[in-house]
Amino acid sequence: MQTLKRITNPDKNGFILLDNILGVMRYAMHSPLFRGARIRNCFGKVILDLRQPRLETDETYVYLRCIVGKIILYVPDGWDIRFQNNAIACYQNDARIAHGAGGFEDKKVILQGFSLLSSIEIIGD
Repeated sequence: MQTLKRITNPDKNGFILLDNILGVMRYAMHSPLFRGARIRNCFGKVILDLRQPRLETDETYVYLRCIVGKIILYVPDGWDIRFQNNAIACYQNDARIAHGAGGFEDKKVILQGFSLLSSIEIIGD
């Protein structure tokens, strides 16, 4: 059974740091601002819910390193997500686009990093 852990204060700057090996991590951020994240996942699954905070800057970076694992990001439909990571045999999908979501804000979330034999999925509201 998965447990939901609340991130009320990821750190003083609103930057999330998640490390996972051989497990399942599920986090929901309830802080008012999201300033970025670093997610490292190996042989596991990370689920990060970012539907409540708002973006402060025009470009917010999420640094990913996923090896034989899965990362799922729940984000508001208005966020403009850009994949700029190096992916080898990796499935990357923004499910919001498949369902006709549009009307992105001027602010972007840029996913950077490295993925090998992994899955990275973006799910909207």
